[in-house]
Amino acid sequence: FSDKGVQAFFSDREGNLWLGTNTFGLSRLKQNFIESFDESRGVANNQTAAVLEDSKGNLWIAGFGLHKLENNRFIAERKIPQSFLLSLAEKRDGTLLTGGYDVLFARHPGGSIKDLSGEIKQALGTATFAVKAIFEDSYGNLWLGFREHGLLRRDVNGNYKRFTTEQGLIGN
Repeated sequence: FSDKGVQAFFSDREGNLWLGTNTFGLSRLKQNFIESFDESRGVANNQTAAVLEDSKGNLWIAGFGLHKLENNRFIAERKIPQSFLLSLAEKRDGTLLTGGYDVLFARHPGGSIKDLSGEIKQALGTATFAVKAIFEDSYGNLWLGFREHGLLRRDVNGNYKRFTTEQGLIGN
């Protein structure tokens, strides 16, 4: 796999190891068997940047869009515009968050989508960003890690605070 540009690793509740690649789709290592998922099985552009199993046991991938595994094939979440997504996380309330180049979306448990991109652009003071990591802490604060823009925390009241090298980060 070293020449395939592995972007994501994930171990599901059955102990399978999922490997997402930059150009060769997704592979599932199950015991001694490797199963590949590519465009023919719903992996758009053969790109997988993040893999997540939600609290209900559904497997999701982020890459060129957000996709859910159904009947051994990935199905696109059509309510989220096709853009390159880099990160994926689930909040305690079951909301899926996915971010990428200039976008951050929340997919609520009922299936409704909220575009949070405008909030992020305003909080960062820039129109361009790349969400590389998403995390909800035990207090319910949402943390976003960016390429070149440091770290952003959205507290439970919806207030944003940015952390950069000025606040002590080793890099932005």
